[in-house]
Amino acid sequence: MKVRLFINLTYLTLKIHPSHQEDKMPLAVVRTNLNKTATPKSFLADFTDFIVKTLGCDEKYTMIEMHTDVPMMRAGTTAPMLNLDIHHADDQVTDDTKRELAAKFAEFLVSQVEVPIDRILVLFFDSRQCTSIHSITSL
Repeated sequence: MKVRLFINLTYLTLKIHPSHQEDKMPLAVVRTNLNKTATPKSFLADFTDFIVKTLGCDEKYTMIEMHTDVPMMRAGTTAPMLNLDIHHADDQVTDDTKRELAAKFAEFLVSQVEVPIDRILVLFFDSRQCTSIHSITSL
């Protein structure tokens, strides 16, 4: 009997540092239809610095996933576009601040890649409100 284990952890919090800085452990997931060569070599390091400054978190707890060459379409066209999901677990991103923060993230991304600002989507997910999926399936 084979057993498949599917675990989707939207957010991981490590309790190893007394400052609880790890509670601010953002995960940025970038998806774009641009080719990998269309992003500067320093993009991940520069974006990490930007996230640390913008969200006030520690670099060692900041994670970025970069997915390029993703088939994407918006408004009936496959013109260059980028989606950014920010998973967070703090009170800095609220209904009052998320539009300003989204604009800052979009402006940073426009400065790094050749995607028009109206083709960038920034979404925030408070991982404290997300449910992790744990399922075991027998074959």
